[in-house]
Amino acid sequence: MNAKTRAKFLNSGRILPCTIAVLLVLILGNVITSAPVEAQTQNLLLNGDFEEGYTESETFEDAWVAVGWEPFAITTNLDIPQNPNGVPPVYIASDSSASTENRSLTGSRSQVWRSNFSSSFSGVYQRVPVPADSTVRLSAWTYGWSSTGDDPSVSQNPAWMRQRVGIDPTGGTDPNSSDIVWSPAAQYIDTWGELSIESTSTSDHVTVFLSSYPNVVLPNNEVYFDTAQLTLVSFDLPTPAPDYGVAGDTLPGAAPTADPLLIGLITGQGVSPGRQGIILFDSAENSASGAVANAENSTLIPWSAIYSSLLLVLLTTIVLGYLVWMQLLKRKEHESQKALSSISRSEQPTQSDTGLD
Repeated sequence: MNAKTRAKFLNSGRILPCTIAVLLVLILGNVITSAPVEAQTQNLLLNGDFEEGYTESETFEDAWVAVGWEPFAITTNLDIPQNPNGVPPVYIASDSSASTENRSLTGSRSQVWRSNFSSSFSGVYQRVPVPADSTVRLSAWTYGWSSTGDDPSVSQNPAWMRQRVGIDPTGGTDPNSSDIVWSPAAQYIDTWGELSIESTSTSDHVTVFLSSYPNVVLPNNEVYFDTAQLTLVSFDLPTPAPDYGVAGDTLPGAAPTADPLLIGLITGQGVSPGRQGIILFDSAENSASGAVANAENSTLIPWSAIYSSLLLVLLTTIVLGYLVWMQLLKRKEHESQKALSSISRSEQPTQSDTGLD
C-alpha cells in the first residue's frame, strides 16, 4: 500500500464514525421524545373483525355471539308505542344457515341480530383493559336491513334504526348507564357506514357497545356490525414520586422497597410485556394479580423506546469496535514502517563494501 493509498484509506475511515455519530444523535432524540405514548393504532378489541368463531350465549336463547363479545337487550319500557315490551333479538353470524344474507365489510363474517315483529334496544358489548386516564377511540361499521317486504336486497318502508356505538369509561356493563358516551344515532340502510366515538377512561377498563334501537316493529329488522376497532389515542405515563432523601435511603418508618425491574428479573414478576410496551409494576403482587398498565401502579416503557435503545447499544458497540480496529491498523502500519526503515538502513553499503580505503 503506497503513501497516497494509505492516506485515502485513513481519511475515508473518518467518514464512518461521523455517519454513525449522526445516527446515534437521531436515535437518542427518538428515545427522549418517545416517552409520551400517542397514536397507538393497535386494535385493543378481541375479535374485532368478528371472524374468530361464535359461541352460544348463556344469557339469551337463540343467541350466537362472536367470541369475546356479550349480547345485551333491553325489552321493557321501550319508547315504541306499538310495542313497549318486546323480546330479545336473534343473534347469529352472517354466514350461518339461519342468516338472511351473508353481509360482511371485511373477511367472511359479521355479527348480526334481528327482530321479527318485535323490537328492543339491543346489541353486543366487550370490556377491555386500558391504561387509566387514557383517551380511546371506538369505531365500527354497520349495515341495516329494515323492511316490510322479504327481499333482502332492498329495504321497504324502513324503521329508524338508531345505530350507535358507545364507550363506558368506567368499565361498567349496563347499556342504560348514564356514564356511556354514545355516538349520534345513525341510519345506514342497505349500505355500510362507519360510526365512531372517543372517551377518556376513568378506570383501568372501558366497555364498548355496538347497538341498534328500531323505532317501529316490522317483519324484518336486521343489523350487521363488522370491523370494530378500539385504539389508544393518548395517555400520560405516571410521574415518579419525589425523592426527599439520599439515594438508597428510606424515610423513617417506611419499609424498604425493591426495584420493580429487579423483582421481575429475580422472581419473574413485576415486569410484564404489554401491547404498547414493557410494563413495570410497583410490586410483584400487582403483576401477579393481573393488573394492567395503570398510571397509579405501573410504568410503561413504549416498544419504540426499547427498540431505539437496543439499536443505540448496537451502533455504539459498532463504533467502539471500529475505532479499536482503526487504532490497531495504525499501530500495525507504524510497526511496518519502522521495520522497513530498519531494513533499509541495514542494506545501505558500507565503506568496506565499496572498496574504498
